[in-house]
Amino acid sequence: MAWGITVLNRRVPTIFALLILIVGFLSGLFGLTQFQSLTSKATLANHPSRVAFSNFMNNSFSVSWTTEEETTGMIFLENEKNFFGDDREGKNKGVQKFLSHYITISKIPSYDNTFFFTIMSGTAKYGSTHENNFYLTYVPDNDICEINDMPGVPRGCFPFRLKIPPTLGANTLARGPISGVVFHSDAKTPVSDGVVYFSFAGSSISSTTLREDGTWIVLLGGLRTQDLRGYFTSEAGSPFFFSVYSGKEKLTFSCNGIDLASYAFPPLVFGKSFSCQIGNP
Repeated sequence: MAWGITVLNRRVPTIFALLILIVGFLSGLFGLTQFQSLTSKATLANHPSRVAFSNFMNNSFSVSWTTEEETTGMIFLENEKNFFGDDREGKNKGVQKFLSHYITISKIPSYDNTFFFTIMSGTAKYGSTHENNFYLTYVPDNDICEINDMPGVPRGCFPFRLKIPPTLGANTLARGPISGVVFHSDAKTPVSDGVVYFSFAGSSISSTTLREDGTWIVLLGGLRTQDLRGYFTSEAGSPFFFSVYSGKEKLTFSCNGIDLASYAFPPLVFGKSFSCQIGNP
């Protein structure tokens, strides 16, 4: 008596049929593994890093971050159920992909003087590992996590929380702006996708995006104290911190002794150190 399995109306010997099933199973498993690997790599490439809060005004502030690969980025207000897109997208440009992501949240909504938001990077949603988080400057990369909203799965990653800063009167202190240009390591190609950060010791952060020609201008007149409760005052030559990020590239330095009433930095180049002994223009 011949033993076999009928496949597509043909009698196939049992051993041969089992081989077909095994090969099919292994092929499917390999395909699933490859898919999971690609998905994991895509998630890592879209994972936000260097998340920063800056430009605090009475009715607005900016959230920014970088990703290893160009991707879309948005801010989702959890208690308002609406989105804010990147400042550079404009009305007619539609959703765009960037290495550096920069979003201004205006007309700040609040719930009990606090509001909650998450970062949408690509198709994933990110928050903080700490439920009672109140970040006013930078978020440590180790605190950033992907939020899983699947039913029945405990949430170990929580939306960012921000207390609404107090409303301040007019600032009478004249300061800034500062400006410059950033180039890639060849010192010729301008960096067109990046974010510039500036702060004094004890102040909040002021920031801006790079233009297509690599130039930037940062306004300093509205700088607040680090706790956001008042305007920051400083003496000429106070220590300051500067950084610019674009994907994996970065340039950071700190200086003192430079009068920043209004100042144009010399060209900055990724991969090259910056000397603070540059005097005033």
